[in-house]
Amino acid sequence: MEYKLLKYFKYITLSLSLFFVCYGFSQNVIVTGTVIDAKDGQPIPGVNVIISGTSEGTSTNIDGLYEINTTIGSTLVFSYIGMQDVLQVISEQSHNIVMEESLTGLDEVVVIGYGTMKKRELTGAISSIKGDEVNKMATSDFGSAIQGKLAGVSVRQGNAAPGENAQITIRGITSFQDGGSGPLYVVDGVTYIDNPNITPQEIESIEVLKDGASAAIYGSRASGGVILITTKKGKEGSMNVSLDSYYGVQQITSGIALANTSDALYINDIQYRYDETNTFDPLEFNKDGLLFDTNWLEDLQVDLAPMQNHSLSVNGGKDGLTYNVIATLFDQEGTLYNADFEKYSLRSNTFFKKGKFTAQANLSLNISDQQKEPYGLIYEAIKLQPYRAPVNPNDDAFQIDGTNPEIISNFAGRLKEESSSKINAFTGNIRMYYKLTEDFTLGLNMGKSYYNKKDRFFKPSFLVYNDQGILNTAASNENAQLRLGDATSNREIAEFTLGYNKSFKKHHIKLLVGNTYEKTSYEFYRTGADFISDNSTPVLGNGDPIVGSQFINKTNSISYLGRINYNYNWKYMLSAVIRKDGSSNFGASNRYGVFPSISAGWTFSNEPFFKSLKSKISLAKLRVSYGTTGSDRVPPYGYSPVVISNVDYPFGDGTSLTSGMTQPGFADPNVKWETNISKNIGVDLDFKKGKAGLVVDIYEQDKNDMLLAIVTPISAGSTPVNGQTYDRFLTNVGNLRNSGIEITGHLNQDFGELRAKFSGTFTKNKNKVISLSREGEFIFDGYPNILRTNFTEPVAVLEAGLPVGAFKVYETNGTIKTDEELLAYQALDSEAQKGDLMYVDTNGDNELTSEDKVYKGSYQPDFEYGFQLDLNYKNFDFNMQLFGVYGNTIYNGTKQYAYSVKRHRDLVYSWTDMNPTSNIPTPRSESEHPNVQTSTDYFLEDGSFLRLRNIALGYSIKSGILDKLGINNFRIYVSAQNALTWTKYTGFDPEVGSSNPFNGGLDRGNYPVSATYLTGLSIGF
Repeated sequence: MEYKLLKYFKYITLSLSLFFVCYGFSQNVIVTGTVIDAKDGQPIPGVNVIISGTSEGTSTNIDGLYEINTTIGSTLVFSYIGMQDVLQVISEQSHNIVMEESLTGLDEVVVIGYGTMKKRELTGAISSIKGDEVNKMATSDFGSAIQGKLAGVSVRQGNAAPGENAQITIRGITSFQDGGSGPLYVVDGVTYIDNPNITPQEIESIEVLKDGASAAIYGSRASGGVILITTKKGKEGSMNVSLDSYYGVQQITSGIALANTSDALYINDIQYRYDETNTFDPLEFNKDGLLFDTNWLEDLQVDLAPMQNHSLSVNGGKDGLTYNVIATLFDQEGTLYNADFEKYSLRSNTFFKKGKFTAQANLSLNISDQQKEPYGLIYEAIKLQPYRAPVNPNDDAFQIDGTNPEIISNFAGRLKEESSSKINAFTGNIRMYYKLTEDFTLGLNMGKSYYNKKDRFFKPSFLVYNDQGILNTAASNENAQLRLGDATSNREIAEFTLGYNKSFKKHHIKLLVGNTYEKTSYEFYRTGADFISDNSTPVLGNGDPIVGSQFINKTNSISYLGRINYNYNWKYMLSAVIRKDGSSNFGASNRYGVFPSISAGWTFSNEPFFKSLKSKISLAKLRVSYGTTGSDRVPPYGYSPVVISNVDYPFGDGTSLTSGMTQPGFADPNVKWETNISKNIGVDLDFKKGKAGLVVDIYEQDKNDMLLAIVTPISAGSTPVNGQTYDRFLTNVGNLRNSGIEITGHLNQDFGELRAKFSGTFTKNKNKVISLSREGEFIFDGYPNILRTNFTEPVAVLEAGLPVGAFKVYETNGTIKTDEELLAYQALDSEAQKGDLMYVDTNGDNELTSEDKVYKGSYQPDFEYGFQLDLNYKNFDFNMQLFGVYGNTIYNGTKQYAYSVKRHRDLVYSWTDMNPTSNIPTPRSESEHPNVQTSTDYFLEDGSFLRLRNIALGYSIKSGILDKLGINNFRIYVSAQNALTWTKYTGFDPEVGSSNPFNGGLDRGNYPVSATYLTGLSIGF
């Protein structure tokens, strides 16, 4: 009995002990503490504090303090937008929490113009890319490096010559003027109208402001969107040195099908077989013709043209002072004869912070030397017959036998030409900020840029002899010509801002007001000399000077800006911007323009109804915006008529003339700002805290009061003076609309040790001219043949209802193949023959006039797309990027010219009695015959293509030996760029672009894009 009592007593004692222990751990306690940011040590207001497994919780106050009633042993979950969640097991009554920034894509800080924001705070349409992505392409132009990587940003390499920049447009063509559709560039707070030619290795990040609400802070400058470039800065710590180098070779992998000697002789036979008035045997006058099969076009190409780049970076700092210095050398030899480019750049960024004062100084120096291939060289090579002997351009005298020696000598003379541009550019600015109080910050940004470009063109003399040694003066050039140009531009900016940043409870407010000034001066001089005495001394003093010219232009602008950003509990966001700009490019009555915008965002993933989806979709946000921007990209003084001096007038009955002045043309004094009205709706989705993401934007942009130089009627009396015509004047002529959809997505996925990132972009933009100044008006322009412009017709049109630069040409319906077809067609063209193209009389009036021209597509594609794959496995990394364009039309101007000079291989298969079903027109003697006239659809082709932009494989070496040598990073890689292109286009390259909206789809012998194969290394010390 005692044993049983003792046994029960033990059980009772153990149970009581467990009870009191559990009671001690489960008792309610009030837990307090402070939540701070790990980055700057500042308290974080609005942090959600939830007891794990329940819906009970609280949030931190303005000072980051929290207080919650819970139990010892429970777990608190601390969560905040943009921060990583923190789980804290309660063991005492006080716990201070340190939160670190989340690394998801939507938490990245982006530049928005006069400030920064996190992506999840944005209410406008902004795309961004990091400098590491830009540097994956080997190029001196950052524009070509971002092709296909940003939705809504279209990049075209219209001229791939060394030193040339790609053409960038944001959300479509926005101007009728040459260069008017380009974006505004802002580099570390300094604005540029044109591409700033910044070296890709200097770039930390790029942000693109695409909609009016985002870009409105730049007002009149932002009609074509804004590209914000932030350069690399130093970090506190020990000094770091890094070297990035690559070396590669380039090769043209495309071409145009030209006839060889046997083909050319057969084409000649066809041509004169059906020409009853003329017979010609090319070998009769070129007796050695069968000895040659010269491919003039291939002879212009440089095989395995080298290119190299070396970039050295030094950065570090301590005690609030950091620095970063980058020096870069880029050297590229062209894949066409006599073209190369050298560039030296140096950039330093210094950052200083002490107490309430912050300062940043940026200095940039660029020196470049560009040698340009002779103008129209591809066309000149196409023209030459393969049965003619090749020439050595290094000779000062040529022996040219056979017919038309001037054709060969003109080509040889082009090869001897020297054309170069030397550029010296300097930019410097300093930005200073001072915190007046905890909430108010005063800012100042002052900068200056200097740009000098020296152009030099030398056309040396040469002599041509025949096989008997007799000089042919008609084929020779005895006038050695030198032309020099000197352009200098100076820009100064001053910006003053006052910012206010305040958070209380769940409210967050940012205010910005500012005032900016900008002054630009431009001077241009041109001079030269003829009959240079010796080709070895091409200087002004060795020839007869010509009359020089000078041009001076000065512009000024002033702006007032304001912006407010409001955020309630990271759920509801509102942004409003207004900017007032004044520009000296307009008359007094229209000098100022006001550009307001408003945008809003709703993070509906933070709503209670979204709680069940939170584990899968970590962020979901809806954005809407309405904004206006403007454009003052017009020639200076366009509102005022030009007065020309040095005009001679006769007075009285005498024969002497007196120098005077005249007004040769007209001007519209009421010319005013172009205005862009933008509407945008977008959705941002972030899955599983950044492992995947999707951004979709739908937009519509209306461009009103667009500016264009209008041709005056002959009766207006516009006067040609000194070789220049003044038959155009600038005025507001019409309206334009762009609408479309943009999609950007990414997915990060790990497969064991293999880390993969997939990303893609899709852009669809529809462009349409809404109206012009007069109903039914249309304007033709765009000549696809640069050597015979006066003998050809334009093929691009500006007309309401069509895209800008749409192709409007005569429709053709094959060739005339039978006597019956010939008899019927001669009612339209009495001189037609079998084998000629049949033009379609679309309006049925039995006449071929411009009224019969029809719309046949546009160079603006149905959509663009890009895809990128990044893989990392142990020490290996792999990158592949594809870029594609679909649904665009290209006018193959090189093919048209090759047809007109009877050099295209297609003509071997043209219509003859022995090939009666062919739709290839029979070659004719006349260069402007309807068979080869520019204004037909025969030379229009599908310009769609898919290109392997880049494929690279790298290996990073990691070993103890490198650590002992002080090397913390060593990577080697091989890469191929533009190695493969899938397209149906039969010209050199389907990537055709131009800053002139009428020439955007014209292949006029453009310098083709080359494939590049390279190897490189990156070393960090």
